[in-house]
Amino acid sequence: MNTARHRNAIIKRWFEIVAFSLPAGATALFALHLAPNCKDFTDFAEWAVVPALTLLIGFGLLWGRKRAPAWSGLRHFWRYPPSWFAALLGFIWLIFFLAVSPSATQALQCPGLSSDEIRSFLSTSWMNILVLIGFITMLLIVAALLASTIGTSDEQSRVAALLGLSPPASSTTQPAAPTPPTIDFSKLRIWVQNDTPINHPDLDTFSRNPIAKRISNKIKARTEKALTIALIGELGSGKTSIYNLVLHELNDAGLLGQSVAVVRISLWPFDTVDAAIHGILSSLTEELGRHVNTTPIAGLPDEYISTIENAGVGWAKLFRRNRPPAAILSDFDEVTAALDMHFVLWIEDLERFAGSTSTTHPPEVERLAPLRSLLHSISEATSIQVVFASTLLSARFDIEKIARIVEPLPTIEPKFIWKTLSAFMKGCLATESYIDPVSLSTREHLRGNSTADWFDWAPYVPQDMFTLPVALATICNNPRKIKYGLRQCLDVWDKLRGEIDFDDLFSVSLLRASEPDVFALIVDNIDEIRSESRPRESRSNTEAKSNFEIQFNALWGSAASPKRAAIEEILDFIFPNWREPGTQQVAKIKPQGLSVRSHRDYWKRYLSQDSLSTEEKDQPILKDIVLWKSHFSNELVSRLLKASQLDTVRAFAGLLLGTHELTKLLDATVRAELRRSPVEWGNRYPPSVIAIWHLLLDKENELLPSTLKELIKLTTSVNLQLTSTLLYFFLTKDGSGPELVPQAQAEEIKASFIEILCDSFISKDPKHLADALRGAEPATLLINCWGLGRVRQKKFEGLPFAHWRPFSDALIEAAELAPEAVLPQINQFIVDRADQIRWDEGVFREVATYTLNSERANRLFNMNRLFEITLKVSSPDIFPAESIPAYEAILRHAQNLQGKRSGKS
Repeated sequence: MNTARHRNAIIKRWFEIVAFSLPAGATALFALHLAPNCKDFTDFAEWAVVPALTLLIGFGLLWGRKRAPAWSGLRHFWRYPPSWFAALLGFIWLIFFLAVSPSATQALQCPGLSSDEIRSFLSTSWMNILVLIGFITMLLIVAALLASTIGTSDEQSRVAALLGLSPPASSTTQPAAPTPPTIDFSKLRIWVQNDTPINHPDLDTFSRNPIAKRISNKIKARTEKALTIALIGELGSGKTSIYNLVLHELNDAGLLGQSVAVVRISLWPFDTVDAAIHGILSSLTEELGRHVNTTPIAGLPDEYISTIENAGVGWAKLFRRNRPPAAILSDFDEVTAALDMHFVLWIEDLERFAGSTSTTHPPEVERLAPLRSLLHSISEATSIQVVFASTLLSARFDIEKIARIVEPLPTIEPKFIWKTLSAFMKGCLATESYIDPVSLSTREHLRGNSTADWFDWAPYVPQDMFTLPVALATICNNPRKIKYGLRQCLDVWDKLRGEIDFDDLFSVSLLRASEPDVFALIVDNIDEIRSESRPRESRSNTEAKSNFEIQFNALWGSAASPKRAAIEEILDFIFPNWREPGTQQVAKIKPQGLSVRSHRDYWKRYLSQDSLSTEEKDQPILKDIVLWKSHFSNELVSRLLKASQLDTVRAFAGLLLGTHELTKLLDATVRAELRRSPVEWGNRYPPSVIAIWHLLLDKENELLPSTLKELIKLTTSVNLQLTSTLLYFFLTKDGSGPELVPQAQAEEIKASFIEILCDSFISKDPKHLADALRGAEPATLLINCWGLGRVRQKKFEGLPFAHWRPFSDALIEAAELAPEAVLPQINQFIVDRADQIRWDEGVFREVATYTLNSERANRLFNMNRLFEITLKVSSPDIFPAESIPAYEAILRHAQNLQGKRSGKS
């Protein structure tokens, strides 16, 4: 601080007070001359003093208790005496003037104000006057001390509010030291959920406190000319946190609110340059008002604006006409110099106020010139230091020409970012238990023990070898991106814990916060980048790019960069088919991944964050799968029988159950399906059994053949359609399809089926066979008796198997009992279908014709009994629609035969 300037400012202020006191006394004398009845005035003054003082004190307590020290002027009385002291001094001049000027008192003709009476009072009551002066002096000292105490307490409260702390208690003991810096999930969770920037060094995870210390040290230095500082960092890089840490450093040094005052202002809310200028000067005036009475400079903001516009009216312009802007601003500097205080004007959001960062657009440069001039003039003040917090040095303000010191916020190193991300991830996964269907090897991408080692090698690794942790730490290069990304992840995870893949959620949340344009592309092209089938038009063109990739390249260009490589690595992890659809079946690796939409639409679940019903939740299903592994709980079987949950059970069971557990599950499921009719399946085959068949594909299983043999024996006598399902899917190799059971064992089991079929129904109650065929497909017996190969080749020579004759008799007997269930099966053996293309009504149509093969029919069945059964059918509506043409073909032969017999008789 310039001591000579400080002393000169105090002398100048006292000179102003004395100078103002003389016209104040003259004005009072002029008022007494104008009073029509001076006697009444003096009498009124005697009793009005007490209530007037009472009203003044009450008004001060109600309106300005917090600002009483500054408003009264007692806080810095000797450095910057208040304006009212000039009035008091003027009253004293008036008393002495009246005492030595008899002519003046005679002209007033006011009893009690004659010069003789005043001189008599001064001479006879000299001791009383001394006592009165002493009493008044004591009152002033007490008032000053009280005001100082109130002001200090208020200032401490204000500083505590700035720092986000509780006001200090009145105790002589020092407060406990803060907790040492640690990254634990509870503190990290609070930081993520709170938008308030950090205000204590112990909360500084990203090494911003050293910068704050350098800035606070420059503020503490108090050089003759305060150096302007520019704090440069991108949005979200921690500039506000540095501001709070600077306040903390100044407060710890005992300077904040005492010898240093910080005025913070954001230019973002202002629409015009005039509004911004007025806001800056008003904020500075308001802060001065916390320390001194600012009535003398209250009009300076308006005067400055009027001056630069060369227009306007008002008291400020009347009294300070034609003063240059620098002279107006010097009034602020003189007040601060007299107070021996250092004011820091912390200006934020310059680039948001200015708009584009270009400085070459002439209209904009001209528009911002007054504000640029103001900032430059303020930076030249001796007791006011300017700190700019901006994203760029240019921003149309040429900050680099004003600032003497530039403090750039460095990019946070990826390994420090990953330290925070890793702590958050571990905390989320450890808070509550849930069942994760993904294998540990898949989780190694993000949670492996060696991930931290990659950061030491990351600078030397080619961009196309980025790991996922390095990629995430690369895009989240400032605290705001980290906070917003982790907050998004935490919000969804708290609602959908275990109902969505955490690694995908974690990655996409960070991508969403860091690169919103890329996230918007994902939303617009989500169906394409999740597709697992390649579009027809791109199959012949292997170099064709997806729409998403084309738009992504348009956004990022063709040049390689670390950030682009990081984004591509994240996209490869979340949406592995984004470059080329069909690259990977994600559901088999991450069944809850955001790219999955087969059994659940997890992307929709992520965006909506809706509460899930019991049917929609995955964790109950996963719990039942885990229980099945431990003691084969039937809850999982019940879920398999529900069509709404079948796909989800299949997706999870394939990852969590081994071949042994799946084979046991097949056994239990088939037994459960035996209690249901094929009509309840809603399909030709039981969906639950087909789901398990899918899970067993391409897996070696020594237990499966014996299980199938036992199940075929169990189901044949009860549900032949269920038996046919086992024979076809598990024991028949259809073309190039998979083979679950070796061919030799499969043929052996099929042969045993024929024996079981005969044993179950030959010479038995025909009702059993009819019941076993209810709901079965019409070709069930045809395929399983002749064999699928012979049926496709239409090789129907001889008999289907050795014991066919008694079995065909059993079929006829069952048909007599339940023709609606058995006749469709028999008709498939003896009716041939021929498909022909015919010209019909101007178009070609495919027409199917059904004819009875009399030779085969007589070879396989007792046709006389079959014709009799056919003729007795009351209506063809008892048959399935696809069986009616074959029934009608046999009916025609039966009717012809009946007609011939009637003619002979």
